[in-house]
Amino acid sequence: MGSVGMPVNLSKGEIGLLRELANGHARRVVGELPTKSPRHGLARLVKEGYVLATTTNPPETIFEITDAGRAALEAVRSGRRRTRSVRQHA
Repeated sequence: MGSVGMPVNLSKGEIGLLRELANGHARRVVGELPTKSPRHGLARLVKEGYVLATTTNPPETIFEITDAGRAALEAVRSGRRRTRSVRQHA
């Protein structure tokens, strides 16, 4: 998990995922998260503590934003956190 107070550069896709979750759109995923897909951002957000992953009935996982995720989203909105570009792999 990311260290408290240590800024993590979020991609535009990750910010979009946090916004969806913050707007009440819990995300359900069935199966493993592929490492080369937009859903991979969810795995990184979980690792950093911005999103909570709950397995309800394997292989279904529900993703929800945490207080740390809301704080990171607020930091992006206020310009206190940088974003990074993610280059798509062919």
